[in-house]
Amino acid sequence: MSRRVERVSELIRREIAAIVAREVGIKDVIITITRIEISPDVQYGNIYFTAIPKNAAERALAQLTGHVVPIQQALNKRLYMRPVPKIRFLIDKEEQEAARIDEIIHLIDEANHS
Repeated sequence: MSRRVERVSELIRREIAAIVAREVGIKDVIITITRIEISPDVQYGNIYFTAIPKNAAERALAQLTGHVVPIQQALNKRLYMRPVPKIRFLIDKEEQEAARIDEIIHLIDEANHS
């Protein structure tokens, strides 16, 4: 990944997190923007997120997808760059899997120390 794409990814991650927290208002769900994958030409960006509680992730995805146009517009206004990547939201399955593995390791450790 080029240095420019890394910088753009981090900038977009911070801005999207702020936009979602302040302007989208999804009730009873905490959304964390975990990572962003920007295409090498900076035309497209996949925004990965996790939701708490976990069972609200699909509902959060539907709401974020439904608000993608106003989120994109807010992002376009905040960033002084062109092009601003066209965004889409995805549930971060890698983060969920890592949390599950941590949980299993913790359970094994507890069983071994009992």
